[in-house]
Amino acid sequence: MLACVAVCGLFTRITFAAFFLPIALEVLKWSLRQSRFSVSSWARLVSLSLIVAITTTIGFIYADTTHFAHPQRNVESNLYFLHALEVTPLNFLRYNLLPSNLAQHGLHPRWLHLVVNLPMIATPGLLFYVIWAELDHTYPRTAEKSKEEDKVKLGVVETMQKVFNWVRWSGTTLLSIQPHQEPRFLIPLVAPMVALVVGNGRILRAGKLFWAVWIVSNVALAVLFGVLHQGGVVPSLFRVHDIVHDPATGLSAHDYRVVYWKTYMPPRHLLAVSQSGPSKSSISLVHLATESPKASNGPLLPQNL
Repeated sequence: MLACVAVCGLFTRITFAAFFLPIALEVLKWSLRQSRFSVSSWARLVSLSLIVAITTTIGFIYADTTHFAHPQRNVESNLYFLHALEVTPLNFLRYNLLPSNLAQHGLHPRWLHLVVNLPMIATPGLLFYVIWAELDHTYPRTAEKSKEEDKVKLGVVETMQKVFNWVRWSGTTLLSIQPHQEPRFLIPLVAPMVALVVGNGRILRAGKLFWAVWIVSNVALAVLFGVLHQGGVVPSLFRVHDIVHDPATGLSAHDYRVVYWKTYMPPRHLLAVSQSGPSKSSISLVHLATESPKASNGPLLPQNL
């Protein structure tokens, strides 16, 4: 099952590997111990997982290739099958390893995840207890040392705490290599951080200050990302619709070129203007991302939208 989850995560977004790496290493260490470092025993132990991973990978490649197959590909080539394969993680790498591609989405300093994005996603209160839990793991408390608990259970809990800790550092560090850094990239860290602090137990005795900080932080972020951030894209499309829409025909009365700069890709269907019918007018929706507006030529809508 873990092999299937790993492949599904990689084909969903290859940055999944940054969060999954500590788990994979822990499973690898466990398998080596179980096999007593015997190559043949280890191969038998992991054979089923490899079969599941390979089968799942083939399934994803087949599905992506079938769905995204381009009708104009050279079918006469002897290597058509290999050229036609759509391997999503490789496509992701090819695109994101080119600085010119990342520049279209914005370049950031490599410390942004650690210094800004992580505290913002985790909120200061949760991050405080995460750091406290990490210190407890590094320097165990005396009270914990004296507890007489079941060693097997304690070993499992300690292993999980260690993995959660490394997931945080692995995800943050590896994602900081790329110069394009958005807060949403670190959202997968919320679950392991919560599990880390709950397993540590200190947060169960959190006072009113923690909950006040937690509520204020989440409300502020909800307003920031839910309303203010890119909040003008959808209303602007409704406004553009009112300008270009001809109530009599349901079509646009003129040719328009609508340019969006430094925004997310605007959903064109919200313009609600039909492109079919006797009218020869057209509406061109241009998304420049972070490129200069000079890259767009042709008539633009009036600036007083």
